Amino acid sequence: GAHAAGAAPPGATAGRPESEDGGSEAGGSENGQEAAAVGGAASLQALSGIVRPALTEDEKKVVGKWNPNGTFEIVKSQEGSIWFFGIDDDLDEIKGELMKKGEYFEGLLNDIDGDPIGRFRVCFEKPGVVSFQLGDIENDDWADGIPAYEDNRYNRRRPSTTVIMETGTSRLNQVE
Repeated sequence: GAHAAGAAPPGATAGRPESEDGGSEAGGSENGQEAAAVGGAASLQALSGIVRPALTEDEKKVVGKWNPNGTFEIVKSQEGSIWFFGIDDDLDEIKGELMKKGEYFEGLLNDIDGDPIGRFRVCFEKPGVVSFQLGDIENDDWADGIPAYEDNRYNRRRPSTTVIMETGTSRLNQVE
C-alpha cells in the first residue's frame, strides 16, 4: 500500500503563518510576534497578489504539514479542493484529492505516474495532532490509525532552543 515518508514537495505550504520563534500562529504569543507574523503574511500577500483560499472550521483542523514517520501535507487548492501531498519509498511524489466523509477527509492516492497505489484518510485528534490511516484499493479495510504531528508546532519551548534554532544551521538553511 501507500507509504508517506520524508519531506513534502518543494513549493507546498503549510497554510499557516509562523511566528518569529518558529511556533505556529495558533500557539499564540504575548509579545506581538503573532501580530508581526500575520502582518508579514499580509505584506507578502499584497506584494504577490496571491489571495490564499479561506478554510472551513473542519479544514483548519487538518490542513498543514504533518510528521508521522515522514512528512505529508494537506493543502486546500484555489478551486477549493483538499489535496494530500507526500512521497513514497523512492522519494517520488504521491498525491490524491481528499473528500469529507464523516469525521475524515479521505481519497485515493496516486504515484508519480498517476497510477492508484492506495487509499488515505485523516481526521483531527487534538490541536497539533491528526490521525491518519492507509487502506488498500481492493477492500474497505483500514490500517490502524497513526498519529501525525503538525510541523514546527510547539506548545512550549525552552528559551535556549530558540537561540540555537535562530543562530544554528539546519537542513532547511542548506537547501538552495
